[in-house]
Amino acid sequence: MRKLRALFTLLLAIIMIVSCLTAQAADLETNEDPTIIDEYKNIGNFTVSFLVFSSGKTQSSALVSTYNIYDNISLTLNLQRSIDGGTWSSLFTWTASGSGTVSKTGFRYVTPGYYYRCVAYVTIRTSSGTFVESTYATSNVTHY
Repeated sequence: MRKLRALFTLLLAIIMIVSCLTAQAADLETNEDPTIIDEYKNIGNFTVSFLVFSSGKTQSSALVSTYNIYDNISLTLNLQRSIDGGTWSSLFTWTASGSGTVSKTGFRYVTPGYYYRCVAYVTIRTSSGTFVESTYATSNVTHY
């Protein structure tokens, strides 16, 4: 019985240590992501995502929300292409605007042999039109 209890205690200690190490590694990975900006004035949430399906159809998506639901949001979603992943050119642009929370999803077919990504630009203004902040976020880069 003592051996079983000692084995159980040891197993529990190992699980706790591994859990702590995993949580620390996850925190490091999140903080090193260059697309995450933590110092927004009034943006509560800002995400951008990009998918390329086997058919060549892409899905570009962005969502932005503000702490003040009366602030006006202008969102521009830009699908970009590159030959080498260094210099980017714009292929297509979608826009959306509103207040509180704004999202936009766009679909477009692309040509194989290039790198693709999506960049979302956002500008926040008060209901009276006063500028609050402007920023952008870039999705993952995908070679298709």
